Amino acid sequence: MAMELTRENALRHHDTHPLIMDLLLTGEHGAEWWEWEPETLRQLLSEGYPAGMSELSWNKLQAVRTFHVAPDLVLNEWEGFLPVITALNNIIPDFNVLQLPSPPRLYAGVRMLRMFDKDIQFGDEVVKFIASSMLYDGIYFAPGELSFVQYLLRRPYYICPDCGNQEEVLYDHDGVCDACGRDWHGKMTGTATKEAKVQMNNLHDEAPVRARFQEAAKDWEKYVPSDDDEYDVQVCKLAVAIDYSLRKDQQFLEQKEALKL
Repeated sequence: MAMELTRENALRHHDTHPLIMDLLLTGEHGAEWWEWEPETLRQLLSEGYPAGMSELSWNKLQAVRTFHVAPDLVLNEWEGFLPVITALNNIIPDFNVLQLPSPPRLYAGVRMLRMFDKDIQFGDEVVKFIASSMLYDGIYFAPGELSFVQYLLRRPYYICPDCGNQEEVLYDHDGVCDACGRDWHGKMTGTATKEAKVQMNNLHDEAPVRARFQEAAKDWEKYVPSDDDEYDVQVCKLAVAIDYSLRKDQQFLEQKEALKL
């Protein structure tokens, strides 16, 4: 039988939503607890919560505090982003290994960060990290919460018409070949033409996956995927990820109501 969540065991319960913890502590102590030393915070919590605190809950609290006091670290550096969303997803971060985030953790983690602040913007490094993690899982279409990485999931690349250099682009490209600088040279010599621009291409075309996903989303109960179809495989992974994120949302609302927050 699952343990019922109460205010007394909120820091012992294995599935307390991180934002619920934030609401509890901020309601009791204001925003000051974000700045307290870990030793002070541990002592306070041991006195205020007789049921105790699990190591998992401690890590979730640290993730919340990190975002509050150092949002730039979380939003702009993958080394800050990764342990925070790992802990937010009920997993204790291991700083000795690379805990590559799965699509469900990415969707739910980004969603939770936006619940703290709906206007957050991720820096290039974190955007590339999220896109790389999705590509590692074989996904090159990201609807909804992760749509901001879509341009990288296409894996854009260029072919220089002058030297033949082919190179993948991980940022907004200026049309200059990184090998021969053809466009730059043309402008300097006054011979630049429209044809001097490198040719931009995409390795992945998300249109078939998008179409399959949109069709399946009309009625998931009737959706019958094929095990060996790459588009269906992606659709299934996306469905699991988005469903998990929605369930975390529902969990937050239910716990908020249960604890009268």
